[in-house]
Amino acid sequence: MNQNQVENVEQQLYQDRGISFRGTARIRFAHLRFGNLCPREPNKKITAHLKERFSGEGCLRLEPKNHIPAIISQGTLDASIGASQNVSQDVLLENNGKQPPELRLPENCTVECLQGLHRVAAGKEFLPRRDWWWTIDLYLEDASKDLKTSLSEEYSNSINFSDGEIFLKLRQYNDDANKQIGTIFAEKRMWGRLSRDKRKDLKQLLNHKVILAGLDALRTLPGLFAGFRIEHRFMAMKCHEEASNYLLHILQVWTNILGGKKSHMRRVDRQTVELLQLRAPGYSSHDASVVSKSFQKGTIFPAIRNQDTRKAIWKNLQSLPCLIPSLYSFFEDLKYLQPPAKVLRQLAAPSKYSTREAMWRIFTAHGMPENQWLLQTGEGEADYRWVPGSSSDQFEFGYQQVWLYAWRHWTELVPECPRKEEGEATPIPQRPDPRRWHEIARLAARLGFESDEIDRFLSLDPDREIAREALLKARNPEHFGYDDSDFENYVTEVCRIFNLAKELPADNLKPYLLIPGCGESLARRCGRVFDNAYKTDQKHLFLPYLHDLQHGEASGVSSFAIRVSVYFAFFGRRLPAGNAHEGPIAGHARISSGHTDENRGNRSSQVQKSQSTTQGQQETVDASITTPGTSEIQVMPPINEDAPAIPTSGELQTLPTVVSDTDMIDYIPTDPSKMIIKVWQDGQMKDYREPVSMLQLSTILTDDSLERRVPQNPDFGDAIQTAINQFPGAVSRVQSAAGKAATSIPDIIKGIPGQAKDIPDLINGVPELIEELFPKNCSLGTGQFLICH
Repeated sequence: MNQNQVENVEQQLYQDRGISFRGTARIRFAHLRFGNLCPREPNKKITAHLKERFSGEGCLRLEPKNHIPAIISQGTLDASIGASQNVSQDVLLENNGKQPPELRLPENCTVECLQGLHRVAAGKEFLPRRDWWWTIDLYLEDASKDLKTSLSEEYSNSINFSDGEIFLKLRQYNDDANKQIGTIFAEKRMWGRLSRDKRKDLKQLLNHKVILAGLDALRTLPGLFAGFRIEHRFMAMKCHEEASNYLLHILQVWTNILGGKKSHMRRVDRQTVELLQLRAPGYSSHDASVVSKSFQKGTIFPAIRNQDTRKAIWKNLQSLPCLIPSLYSFFEDLKYLQPPAKVLRQLAAPSKYSTREAMWRIFTAHGMPENQWLLQTGEGEADYRWVPGSSSDQFEFGYQQVWLYAWRHWTELVPECPRKEEGEATPIPQRPDPRRWHEIARLAARLGFESDEIDRFLSLDPDREIAREALLKARNPEHFGYDDSDFENYVTEVCRIFNLAKELPADNLKPYLLIPGCGESLARRCGRVFDNAYKTDQKHLFLPYLHDLQHGEASGVSSFAIRVSVYFAFFGRRLPAGNAHEGPIAGHARISSGHTDENRGNRSSQVQKSQSTTQGQQETVDASITTPGTSEIQVMPPINEDAPAIPTSGELQTLPTVVSDTDMIDYIPTDPSKMIIKVWQDGQMKDYREPVSMLQLSTILTDDSLERRVPQNPDFGDAIQTAINQFPGAVSRVQSAAGKAATSIPDIIKGIPGQAKDIPDLINGVPELIEELFPKNCSLGTGQFLICH
């Protein structure tokens, strides 16, 4: 924009101001309204800052630079002049250096202020009630859009525009498809409020369509943008997909809170966000109590006054399974993401790609079996399990597990450290440990990633490096030396001694989401992790612990609950394709060496043990998980305490001729055309060696097998229909799998016997139906198998 254009815009605004201006008056606070044109939301810090200034220099309301511009209708202006003493239009326009007259507005009439929200808020706290007025410059409501924009954005003495306000304004200007010269001028002026570095960072963000779309979606919740920041870290980390996941998570949580009603979402104010963010009223009784007090006072969602609506919102708050996120928590949690992000970037070749895409480009799945992925359950060599899943699962969970390793050991991989605990020594960054780099490269390779960088880390022998360094440090090299010809032999001998060390058994304590008392303070619930929390949670950052959650009986949010919430915010709650009722992830939580396979199958005894533990932790249980039509993970309780244990799997070499040759058969879908068959035979649960086509499967199914699979009971239909009414989501899943509209559960079961395993899902939570549904010689086992004795 050249100078002539600027002057033209300035001249037009000057003319508009002269046409629309209707004078200056003192108006009481009760008649001042701050609507959509006011660019700010209340901020306690800004209000406190202004109040402090008022205390020092007085509240200067008559200074022209402190006047507040406002919009008034001609009708309201005429009525107000008529209700005021010695006031006319000429008096309002011609003050002649005198104090402006008081304009008394009729009851329930207001003027819409274009700025000054914090000045009025500070004035209410500083001034006696009899002096609750401010000097207002009045403009007619038909003033041009450009003039209103200019008046609302004029620099005031209160404080500069925040990053969030600038972002929202710029996006608002961008939405204007028919920009006039005045809008372009206002947009340029808004860019001018940013430093050169911030302009560069914001332009980079605006050019990233996916992240920009996520932020634009949040504009329906304006109160969130008080926490928005324009900073270099955001884009420089190149964790675009993870950032997008978090932004979507924010939108989903707040949408759920407000029942998806955009009219309510637009009324979310800054104060509400500050009172709710990082709280967990869905599972922490302490947080629920804190939030409830503010909610009852009306300080949360003050613009939503309908009591039925507020009750519904409170119910939604109590159902949340996570910390309530915000843009403030998002930018803070990027600090937690940053150190492991640096680690992952070093496993792939330097590139322009995002971290996820860079890792995808080096993923080969070399040596991995088809339709299985590798699950790490602990740090030991034996702590790996193959889990059924798709090729997509192989990358997704491999990628996440490399992240988790980096999160467990980032202090030994990059020279950074956790936050200092109060009253304790400041952590000191350590030099990267070659052993940790070797181990993460080894894990990445084991999970299917290949790159020159990974090969380089694998080629190094960390034991020899450590041994060599130890030998050289043991004696001052200025006074001592080793025989060069034997030095490598000495290194080998030290390495041999290293290998004599025995791996200690890992503790089998499992973290709770809740701890006694108030739990972690809000300051500890986001951002770079604190030192003690890092050390406590480090050993639990494995997929089984993250997915197999235990709340406990306490009231406060634990540090591990924070790690879980942040993890799912960045990565989502994905489960492997075709997962069954017994969770493929949670079902592999690490068991100490004292637990046998037989004990592992007896779920009821382990749950009883877990309930007797204290101190915020418990013994690990091999709990099942279900996914009833959503991505949420739920721990499934044992349905029948007398359910027999499931013995170790054994390979099934041949298919039975018909199902009646076996004691039980189960089908687990892998794709629409094939099934994996599990057969209970000779006291063992056996897997057939390969997926079976639906055509081949149909040849071994008989009416007798269906009767065996679904025990006959005259009350079966009525009882299961009761369950249907309570679990419609599960029924729709079964009907969808059937590919037809079945009218009853028996029809569905007979139409697709492979889906009969959904019965436990239907009746889960309705234990009184179990005796009706199944005769005494049948029992529900782990939730995946129906075992017939």
